[in-house]
Amino acid sequence: MIFLEGGWLCFDQKSCHGRWINTPHLMSSHHWTQTKRGSGILSTDPRENPFIHDGNIVYVPYCSSDCWSGTYKARSRGEFSFMGALILPEVIKDLIHLHGLATATKLYLAGTSAGATGVLLNLDRVADIVHRLAPSVEVRGISDSGWFLDNKQYKPVGCSDAHQCAPTDSVRKGIILWHGLVPDNCRNIYAPGERWRCYFGYRIYSTLRTVVFVVQNLFDEAQITLDNVGPPIRRQQWKYIHDLGQDMKHTLVNVSAVFAPACLSHMIITRSEWRKVTIDGVSLPEALKCWESGRHEKNRYEILSNAENGQEYMSSSSEPNFITNGSWRKREKLQ
Repeated sequence: MIFLEGGWLCFDQKSCHGRWINTPHLMSSHHWTQTKRGSGILSTDPRENPFIHDGNIVYVPYCSSDCWSGTYKARSRGEFSFMGALILPEVIKDLIHLHGLATATKLYLAGTSAGATGVLLNLDRVADIVHRLAPSVEVRGISDSGWFLDNKQYKPVGCSDAHQCAPTDSVRKGIILWHGLVPDNCRNIYAPGERWRCYFGYRIYSTLRTVVFVVQNLFDEAQITLDNVGPPIRRQQWKYIHDLGQDMKHTLVNVSAVFAPACLSHMIITRSEWRKVTIDGVSLPEALKCWESGRHEKNRYEILSNAENGQEYMSSSSEPNFITNGSWRKREKLQ
């Protein structure tokens, strides 16, 4: 498993300078520790990690601040580089040529938060590299808490701080600064000024060729923070949070492999207690094991039109895992 670390992003000189001052470990390897203890899906303890405790795990720290999508190299002093999309292929090549990845049977590209968004953005490209250099290795993705929504904020504020700026505004600005690279299949369905939409899971999912398992809390703390909801003490705030959960659920309803608990939290797979989160008695490690054993897994996504009333419906070719839904849903467009 190759694991992509998360840590949100920066999108202009001011936000990147603030990031450099406040969280330098997310912008340079100079501050990284020599060792790191893995937890959850990164643990080697079979009791904590019944899914892949005996696998080879490569932890790739996040220093590019670009959701693993940048291709820009600084040209002058004082500029920042954003090279997430260039780092990952080199990691893959090193693992194949120097560390025996070609002898593996499966490779999971996993990540949390911005790393999970990075999984969605890079999965097909990683699969293409692996299939070319190590054709016997099957590639799959695990994306945890990177399925952000491009919705309206509860309380819009000036877009100066990366943690107050709406995800849409951050990514709109960021993709230009980073020289962001998005998959061709998604890139081709949007005009040049609209390709930032590929950073949002429900928009890119239908374009992916490589199988991915989506892990996502319906009431994601990071999404609520970025939407500037604040401590929910008013009825309007609780309604906004409730509606946010419904919107999140609607975007996941026809994802073939998904684990989406109705929890107020952010990130699951790297928590030591991740195996205790269950849906209908099924834990996340158990769900992943079931998905892993499926030999013919595919991402399934369909939009069916009702010619009589002009409405469109979303359906999946197979029932979504662990979300109870026995009927088609009218497609809800997020504002």
